[in-house]
Amino acid sequence: MLGIKLAIDTSCARSFVVPLQIKKGAAMATSRLLLVILAAFYLSLKSGFSQAAQICQETSSSFVHEVCYDEEIEQLRLKLKNRYYTYCAVPSSVASALLRAGSKGRYYNINIKGRYPC
Repeated sequence: MLGIKLAIDTSCARSFVVPLQIKKGAAMATSRLLLVILAAFYLSLKSGFSQAAQICQETSSSFVHEVCYDEEIEQLRLKLKNRYYTYCAVPSSVASALLRAGSKGRYYNINIKGRYPC
């Protein structure tokens, strides 16, 4: 199973998460994910808040527990230990490389920490 969450971030003041468990390679996975994204977008429009949709992925890292990235606004949100950190103007290549890194903590310390302030 692949754990994916869609987070709706309301200007970092409030957020809610819709957890979604899908089987790798499942034909319906893409359809389900798109439905969740559309439902979240609809809710954001209906609520009147300016919200950004982020795709979040939990990791097996002991330091970087969750990686959320919004490609449209190039915002990276990381859960390090039990605290969230937000980074701005982060290229998608950096977010992708973090997810692929053998040591996510080492990649974070070398390539992200202190480099992308909001």
